[in-house]
Formats: sequence, C-alpha cells, structure tokens
Amino acid sequence: MKKSVSLLIALLLLVSAFVACGEKPAQTGSPNPPSAAETAPSAPAGGDGRPYGGVFRYYVTSTPTTLNYLMSNAAANKEIYSLCTTALYTPYVNEDKVSFSCIPALAAGDPVQADGEGLVWDIPIRKDCKWANGDLMSADTVVFTMKTILDPYLLFMTANSFYKSPVVKIKNAPEYHQQMTLGEDVYWEDVGIKKKDDYTVEITLTQRAAKDDLTYFFSKWPMIHEGVFKKGLGFDGMSSSYGGDLDNFVSSGPFILTSWGEDKFIFKKNPDYVLADLIHYDGIEISVVKSTSTAVKMFKNGELDQASVGSASFTLWKEYDGDPRAYDSGVESTMFFFINTGNPNYNGILGNNDFRKALSCGIDRVDLADGLRGNPYGRIFRRQVMGDANHGIAFVDMPGADYLEDPYSMCNPSLSKKLLDRAFEATGQTNVITEIYYKSDDLRSKAAAEILSEQINKKFDGVTITVRAVAGDEAYNLRRWNPNEPTAYDINIGSLDVAEDPLDTMWPYCGAYKPARFYWANKDNLAQFDEYYNEASVSRYDNEKFVHLCQQMEKVLLDECMYVPLFELPTKLLFNEKLRFPAERYINGFGYGTMYGAFAEN
Repeated sequence: MKKSVSLLIALLLLVSAFVACGEKPAQTGSPNPPSAAETAPSAPAGGDGRPYGGVFRYYVTSTPTTLNYLMSNAAANKEIYSLCTTALYTPYVNEDKVSFSCIPALAAGDPVQADGEGLVWDIPIRKDCKWANGDLMSADTVVFTMKTILDPYLLFMTANSFYKSPVVKIKNAPEYHQQMTLGEDVYWEDVGIKKKDDYTVEITLTQRAAKDDLTYFFSKWPMIHEGVFKKGLGFDGMSSSYGGDLDNFVSSGPFILTSWGEDKFIFKKNPDYVLADLIHYDGIEISVVKSTSTAVKMFKNGELDQASVGSASFTLWKEYDGDPRAYDSGVESTMFFFINTGNPNYNGILGNNDFRKALSCGIDRVDLADGLRGNPYGRIFRRQVMGDANHGIAFVDMPGADYLEDPYSMCNPSLSKKLLDRAFEATGQTNVITEIYYKSDDLRSKAAAEILSEQINKKFDGVTITVRAVAGDEAYNLRRWNPNEPTAYDINIGSLDVAEDPLDTMWPYCGAYKPARFYWANKDNLAQFDEYYNEASVSRYDNEKFVHLCQQMEKVLLDECMYVPLFELPTKLLFNEKLRFPAERYINGFGYGTMYGAFAEN
C-alpha cells in the first residue's frame, strides 16, 4: 500500500502509486473529507505540541528529469510531481489514524453508479478547483487529461498502466491507444470517458467494478493543463515538452513548485488547494542526495528532517536501533531464490517438484535472515498486501490464510529428506551439483547465496550448491526464462519489490503476462492459477470471494515452488523529533502521511 518499482516495480507494480495519489485505498472517501481537527497530526512516538508551519526538508536519490508523469514514473520524478499536482482522489488518513481512504480532491464526491450492473459511473467535479495560474478546472480538464494519456500518436510509456488495470477496464481505451499498431480506426467518441456536463464525467467499463476500485484507480492520474500542454506540443504532434521545466508546467496540488534547481526543488504551500486545511507546512525542500550515508549525515547535522535507513545499511541500522527518531516504515522488498524449472541439466531435476520443495522446506530462514537484517518469511503475499482494505487488515492475517503451518521459518528437515529421496528416485540420480547466481554488486544477495549454499550442502546428502557472481543486471536478465536459452542459469537469488494489491502481486505469475508460460514446470498448475486469477479480476466487488481466490493462487504458487521466498527486507525512516504525523503508525500503502505532517512546539 512502494518499489516500489523496475521489474517488478514495472510489473508487480504496474502501478507504482504516487505519494500524493496513494496506492491501494483502505476504504473509499466521502464527499466531505475528514476535517483537519479530526485527523490533526499526532506523534507516533509520543509527545504533544501545537503544530506550526515551517519547511519540511527531505531528499531523493537521483535527479528528477521531468514533471510529465506520462513520460516517466521514476521515483525521483514522482516525488516532485506528487506534491504539486491534483488527481480526482487522493489518500488521507481516517479518523481512527491507523487506516486511510482515497478522498475526493478534484472530484466533488464518490463515483455514483449510473446503471444496474456497475459498468457506468458518474464522477462529480468540484467547481472551485483551480491551477496555480488561476485557471479553473472542470470536466473538460479530466477528459483532456485522459485523452492525452491514451493519445495514439504520442504513445506515452505509462499509458498501458491506464488500460491494463486488472480491475478498472475502460471501454475501448486499449483499442484507441493502440489503433496505429492494430491498423483499425478507433474514435475518441467510442472510448468510455465522456463529459456529461461541465462538472460531471461519465466512465463506462467493460467489466463490473466497485466504487473503491474507481477511487483508487483515479487517484493515480494527476490532471494535465491543456493550454500549457498544447503550447509544448511538437510541430508533428508526436512529442511534447510538457513538464520539462517550470515554463512548461503549472502546479495545482498541495504545494506550488517555485524553484527547479540541479540539486534542489523548492515548494511553497498552495493556499488555493481544495484540501489546503489538511496541509500544515509552509513549504517543502527536496534535495538530490545520492548516498544514504550522506543523507543520514545531513540528518544528524540538522540539514534534513527525514532520512531513510534500509536494512542493507548494517552499521546505520544498528546505530538507530531503538532511537525514538527511527520509525518502522514497512518492507522495501522480499528476497527470493528463483529456480529455473526448464533447465534440462541434471536429468531435469530442477523441474522436479519434489526437489524444489525439498530445497524450500530444508532452508532455515531464521538463521538465514538473522545476519542480514531481514525478517524470515516463507509466503508469496507480503505483509503489505491488503486483504480487508476497509479495516486495514493485511492479506496474511485474513481468515483462511493460515494454510502454512509455519509461514515464516517453514523449516522441516525430515520432510525435506523424504522429498529429496523421492526426487532422486524419480530422476534416477544420486547426486546433483548446481549453482546459485547473484548480482556481483549486491552484497546482501552474495551473503544470502553463501549462507544458503552452506546450509544446503550440510543438510542435503547428494546435493552440492556453489555460488557464482554475475556482473551488472545480468543476474536479473538471466531469470527471465528465455525459452531459447534453457540452461542460462540454475538458481538465481535476488529481491522483488513489494506490491500493495493482491492482483498486482499475482500478475507476474499469470499466463496473461507473456514470459509466465516458461516459469511453470506443471502446466496444470498454471491453468489452475490462471482460472483463479481471471475469476478474481472480476470479483473485486465481493471481497470475501476475492480474498478466497487470491488465497488459492498463493497455494498454487507455493505448490509449484518456482519462486522460493526467503526473508523480507525492512526499512526505517528517521524523522526530526519535532515532526508529528496524522497516522499513529505506519499504514501499508500510505506510510505516516508525511506530506500532511507538522512541526510541533514543545
């Protein structure tokens, strides 16, 4: 409910959610968002104080290049445009301060179902929302933005995230965007996005959706200023300078971007923002700081109000253990090893389900994670994946999700030996020598590979695992299961970024994702998984059924045992001790609500 972002940033997360627009909402907002008094900033670490303005200073680790999110949704770009853009809905903490909703921003209220099947929805638009230059927004703004996203000539790279949502499928959106490739004319009038009147947008879908899904989906797409965009349009109509600098951009969100420097971005509070009463900072300054250690040093020196300490930074992690300024901030990724089930070496033993399961249940995840600052973990669904969004319950805590006896360590040496013996009997082998590949510049993957090989070599008679470093991104590229290179690797170790939504987590395993058909040794498992996935995609409005189907998908993946989860990689945020936030604890998909925070006088 981050990384958030990248293979699985691009795939798990097709949707890498914006800071200002959120990830998966904990429940739908109401036409009247919570008042500032109801959700006033509090201190998760304790302490009271009167909030006052001030400038909140934090950093990004790479240089932002554009404010046009259609050209790039890179994390640094997202940090900038999320602060100064407006979408139809935006996340905000609920009154309980431990969950959040997508509340109306440009929208004047929740989507209103306009038919009996959940296919046609009306979205009301505020009459008082305007750009920083004074221009008013209306239904025309929304329709222009969505038409630009899907422009068949500009072909913006993020457009496929708009129409490939597994949940919100807008009528004729993919056909309109891809018409040049498909060779068939599709007119904008045929797309299910229409101006019903000056302050109402009508959305027509091809499959039933719930109101919560719509508010989540439309929180991800900030408005685009029509006049400024057209001014920056190339002569051929196939390029745009929109968002390339301040002359080609107009702010509209909680803050106005006033300075775009090479290494610093300066914002001031937008007094005309429709939810301005929820914003307490006078301004925000974002610096470009490419080193974690440098950022922490700047935090110590009082130059930054926020810094991040990932679990890979062993020294820093230990230094801030128990520090009241250090806040848990979820999981940045999960470490897996990937078994090449299609590798014909060793008489196909890597494709043998018993052998893969023997490896999985023979691993001591507690020992493995202990020295690597990780949390032992043996599930496909991460703790940040939401199961009951209305009550903020993680998927792994939902009823019926206890199908793993010990989902975190999963170590069962006797079962592991039985499975290994069975695998050797089936393949006619008595021993196997194989390799774990890891990315050479990833010290944690190296350490994990070495610990794993040591564990397996000691526990498994007849199995010898060696480790091999692979330069650059080759470790990632190898595990793409190229059918023309079946022996490209044996076992590969690396991390997958965390998705907040169950279907986003499941997408890379689905047969609809092109490379997926090479992942599965058992094609019956793939067919069963696809059946569950397709049914879940159209069952979001029935959460109990949806969760059950997702649980079935996880069971199939655990049975196939091609991706073997090892441990989670937690992260911490360091905050100025005077900062207070609206959330009482870290909320999956929302965080602490730092944009809505405040400095408090002691």
